[in-house]
Amino acid sequence: MPTMSAIALLALFAATSPALAEDTPQEPTTPPSAEQSGVAVAQPDGRPHLKVVIEPNGTILVEDQPVAVRDLGARLDELAKSGGVVWYHRDPRREPHRNATKVLDMAMERSLSIRMYCDRGFTQVFDPTKPAC
Repeated sequence: MPTMSAIALLALFAATSPALAEDTPQEPTTPPSAEQSGVAVAQPDGRPHLKVVIEPNGTILVEDQPVAVRDLGARLDELAKSGGVVWYHRDPRREPHRNATKVLDMAMERSLSIRMYCDRGFTQVFDPTKPAC
């Protein structure tokens, strides 16, 4: 199965992410509440996930906690062992920080699926076939 490069994913996300019209209805998806581990939380389909936010200044948040790039690999390794998914968000209205590409590359190196979200609350899944975020 072909994989997209991190740059291609970022370009797709940025190209289709201008602000939505206010009258466009959205179907929210609600993630489950976090468990005490904060590493791999079961999704409704039974697969664990890890919430990753890239701040405009490059800060990486994993489950709302700052994580250094060098420490993210172990978290992604653990997620990969359990067949999990990275839930990813960055502000699509701003240029991506280089850490955004690093995080996506690290996830793809581990063959992790990446689910992109339009919002920090992980309620609006990015869908390139619909009006942008």
